[in-house]
Amino acid sequence: MIQQTSFEAFQALENRGEKQMMVYHALEALGEACNLEVARHLNRAINTITPRMNELVKAGLVEEAGKKVNPITNKNVIYWRITEL
Repeated sequence: MIQQTSFEAFQALENRGEKQMMVYHALEALGEACNLEVARHLNRAINTITPRMNELVKAGLVEEAGKKVNPITNKNVIYWRITEL
């Protein structure tokens, strides 16, 4: 028997668009990552990643993992992770 929260999360993931799914799977592969790292992983511009990440956060599928200094930019940025279900 599947728990209701797991079922709802599965449905939320199932209804995502192709670009959101690319970002979600990249984050799955990377673990914790900032938008720039996801963009580089997918070989995409960061401005195509940030809106998709925000949509995934609003859907409850991704959450903030904390803020860290990104070694590429040397700036303090938000790192994301897949929400635990």
